[in-house]
Amino acid sequence: MPISKKPPRYGHSEGHTDICYDHSGGNILTCGSDGDIRIWKGFEDDDPETINVGDRAYAIATKNDSFVTASDNNTVQARTFPDGAPNGIVARFTAPVNHIQFNKSGTKLLSGASDFSVKLVTIEDNTQLVFEGHSAPVLSVSCDPKEEYIATSSCDGTVKIWSIEDQSWEKSMSVLPKCSDFSISKTLCRLSWEPNEGKNLCIPVEKEIQLIERDTWDLSFSLTNDSVTSTVSIATFSPCGNFIAGACVDGTIFVWDVESRECLESIKNNKGVGICGVAWNPKKTTQIAYTDISGQLGFLENVIPEEHQKKAPAKIDTNQYADLFDGDDNDDALLKAATQYDEKGMASGNDDADDDDDDILKHHRKSNFNGIPDDESLDGILGNSTEVASKVEEPAKPQVIYEAPKVTPLQKPFISAATPVHLTCRFMKWNNIGIIRSYDGEDESSIDVEFHDSSVHHALHIDNQLNYTMADLSAQAVLLANEKDDDGNLSQLTCLHFGSWDTQKEWNTSMPKGEEIKSLCLGWNWLAVGTDKRLVRIFSIGGVQHGMFAIPGPIVSMSGYGNQLMVVYHMGTGVPGDQCLGVKLLHLSGKRRQIITAEMLPITPKSTLTWLGFSEEGTPVTADSEGVVRMLSREIMSWVPIVNTKATAKSRSDHYWIVGVNEEQGQLRCIQCKGSTFPPTLPRPSAIVLPFQIAVCEIETEKSLLEEKLLKTNLFSEHHKYAESQGYEVNELDQSEGVRDKQQVLMKMFALACKSDREYRAVEICEKMVSEHELSLAIKYASRLRRIKLAQKLSELAKRRMEEEMMEEEEWDEEDTQNPNDCINRKNDHHWKSDTQTSNYVEDEEMEDNQGGVESDTEETQQKTTPVLKLKPKDNIPKSMMPSSQERRNPFKSSAKKTQSGNARGTSVFDDVSGNKPSKNGKGKNTSDTDLISPPKSAKKKGQTTLLSMKSKSSGEKTTTVTEKASDKKPTTAFGLWMEENNEQLKEKHPNISEADITKVAMTTWRALNSEQRKEWTEKFKAQSSLNTAEKDKNTENRKRKLTEPNETGAKRSNVEKDKAQKTNDVQGGSQPKKPLSSATNSKLQNFMFSKT
Repeated sequence: MPISKKPPRYGHSEGHTDICYDHSGGNILTCGSDGDIRIWKGFEDDDPETINVGDRAYAIATKNDSFVTASDNNTVQARTFPDGAPNGIVARFTAPVNHIQFNKSGTKLLSGASDFSVKLVTIEDNTQLVFEGHSAPVLSVSCDPKEEYIATSSCDGTVKIWSIEDQSWEKSMSVLPKCSDFSISKTLCRLSWEPNEGKNLCIPVEKEIQLIERDTWDLSFSLTNDSVTSTVSIATFSPCGNFIAGACVDGTIFVWDVESRECLESIKNNKGVGICGVAWNPKKTTQIAYTDISGQLGFLENVIPEEHQKKAPAKIDTNQYADLFDGDDNDDALLKAATQYDEKGMASGNDDADDDDDDILKHHRKSNFNGIPDDESLDGILGNSTEVASKVEEPAKPQVIYEAPKVTPLQKPFISAATPVHLTCRFMKWNNIGIIRSYDGEDESSIDVEFHDSSVHHALHIDNQLNYTMADLSAQAVLLANEKDDDGNLSQLTCLHFGSWDTQKEWNTSMPKGEEIKSLCLGWNWLAVGTDKRLVRIFSIGGVQHGMFAIPGPIVSMSGYGNQLMVVYHMGTGVPGDQCLGVKLLHLSGKRRQIITAEMLPITPKSTLTWLGFSEEGTPVTADSEGVVRMLSREIMSWVPIVNTKATAKSRSDHYWIVGVNEEQGQLRCIQCKGSTFPPTLPRPSAIVLPFQIAVCEIETEKSLLEEKLLKTNLFSEHHKYAESQGYEVNELDQSEGVRDKQQVLMKMFALACKSDREYRAVEICEKMVSEHELSLAIKYASRLRRIKLAQKLSELAKRRMEEEMMEEEEWDEEDTQNPNDCINRKNDHHWKSDTQTSNYVEDEEMEDNQGGVESDTEETQQKTTPVLKLKPKDNIPKSMMPSSQERRNPFKSSAKKTQSGNARGTSVFDDVSGNKPSKNGKGKNTSDTDLISPPKSAKKKGQTTLLSMKSKSSGEKTTTVTEKASDKKPTTAFGLWMEENNEQLKEKHPNISEADITKVAMTTWRALNSEQRKEWTEKFKAQSSLNTAEKDKNTENRKRKLTEPNETGAKRSNVEKDKAQKTNDVQGGSQPKKPLSSATNSKLQNFMFSKT
């Protein structure tokens, strides 16, 4: 019987429509862009039941006594059949749902939406599995009849086969044209599994239907015909699985025989409009209903010729076997076997029943307890079957099948902060410098470059005739690259060096034949490209090839900042579902060295790398598809998660598209994408800011909040030390602010530990304090709370730390004395030492550059070496040990006309008194007495000399005042000499900072000097040190000579006294000599002489 086509009839308004049959095959359900659901009781129904579900209805599916619809409110809603009463929301999305389908049993619903996500929902408990991996709206979905896999197609041009068990895709095939939206797609790419065992998956690809074999996912064969002149958009299996119906965008419907691969029928719509939906009648395999984009409903009968209809099995009425097995306990089993037999026989077209008895008998044997069939129950059907029954078959041994681990597909190369290539209008790059946009239309292909700061450069408009697909932007240049094409054009690299001072701003180069650029990046005065040959080629910003190096695996992405280059590549195959990525971090200028060499890059399980770059301060940062952002800690050389963007998203389908990271402000700059993984170009999206939040335990508690703040403070302050090591200028105010924040957090943590009766924890917190002021405050706080034991522990900690610092300082001084050159290498060992350390830190840093140590020149710096023990100021010590009743004057002060010859102490007073004479004016005024009683004021300014101080001077002047120490102190290193001469200039340049900060600024400026300048200052210091040593020796010798040189009278008297004492000693037989007069006696004698005079 020839195919019968009935004239199409109006179903819905013009637009996208969908269609399905109910389980009985007697009703047709359609939906359309008018938002109505119509239930047709056969094609001839002139008054279908209409149910409105919204402004638009995109998809419909039915199973048993219910049906579900997808409307414009981004939900999948269940309704009862046939009255259409609402029965709850099955799934919610953030964009319209494009296709839905029930599984074979009707217990689960599979949905795909324009927010790139696919959901498999269990109807009974509403649990759902989410499949994410597409980068464009989903076109269609299909569920495996064995419920092991699902298949999806997307506007990103791929067809993916997913494993339901772990929600990861097993196979991804790029077979479709790419587009950015469901409404403009050239094909619906409706997929279909073979309905019985799921042996094959049919995919409409261009002008053919490809059948993919299960498990291997290789192409089994294709179905096509010469009459197919347009793209096949829909492919669907018949209920029996022997036929496939395909619909084209020009309105033609084809029917193929799967076994013979023969095109059985083809019929075209009268208007030639595209077919939107095709449905087989589940009860009558020869009937097909369809809808088109004009809203028309069509109906086809006898689509399978009579000679092929025997392949379509009819439903077996099992009641015909029921009367034959009355009284048999195994009736159900035999009926089941008979049913399977009839279906098998009809499906294969074999009418011979010779093997039928064996099939039934085998099933009956397995169903009986003893394995022996019931002869009486089989006589009516099988006749003489006792001989067959006597043959007892042994059960087959189960075979053990070992399955190899599933290989995870490798992630493709990408450019950070760039949208997919297949989009017509896309972002090629978005960073802190500017934005690069490309437009690829039918009439124009161009690239626009926009700078955030117009002072860097004006906006650029570039003609994209070479089809550039990769780009990067810096403050010096714009870098563009394309891939090789099918015409034989080589992959090309183009650099627009707008920072050049000559007239030639642009240069380009081509890759060697067979080599293709996959990634690129820009740094300061250099650029790099990664190719598919696992090479990284490095160029100067002017176009000079600096070199290349190989990487162990295919490149994934790369990024540059300053002199740093970071490359991520595949290290191998990871565990199922995971990517195994490696990372290299190198310095391309200055100190050429690898910071990280071939280490694995951590990402979240079952995720991919989505962003790679540097913070504005130069710290490496990564982000994965699960929203976890990680930053490299240079102190421990490990990656630390700093924020999880998924935790801040309101919906699972929302994503954050990263454009920059700022450590100083603790912010992540990104663009919020609702229902998508990337933003649209129009309207222009605006960036938002997300704060960093380290995932500590119990983040809601006060203790964890303080700990999280401390971790962030430590992590985000590491870039200061790194910048100093690379010779960059560091903002001292920002650095000191970070130190102050850390101190405040530690003090709050200490106070909280004390209030919580956690004294051991409080000591642990104090061990992290590096300032003696903090430790002193902690001791005072503990004492105020009457925690004596805690205060003692902290005092012991302070004492131990002071001793360690003093021992370390002594060891370094000894090493510096023995071999100063060894101190140069201390920079690497103490590179990350905290800047808040005391003068010992200053010594350590300066010994690297000066081959010597630095001592503090201020009393404030000296006090830092003793964190807790504070000495009483010397100003409070009495300057004289004489009684307070005695007037403070110097009785031994000589007259104004002081003689050059020195007199012996204790006797010179009497000599001076005896030698005084009246003045020539006749008044008899004793000038000497006036001078002795009232010393001149000039002497008071210099400080009174007491008897105690005189005694100290007579013993060699072992003690000096603080003022004398400060005045006599000389620089002990080349840095000290340099700072002494440039101290005034530094104070003028930085008038608002303290003395301690002046030292830090001086250290930074000293490091900026080159090696020749440092060497010159070192020579000056050595020369001055030798002169100071000689001068010091000379002064010491003169001082000793003055102290040991008596006057003549004193010398004679001393000799006479010595002779008398010797004689007395000889007479008395070695008795002790007389003791000299005590100071008190001497004082009384002096007062007596003064009164006499």
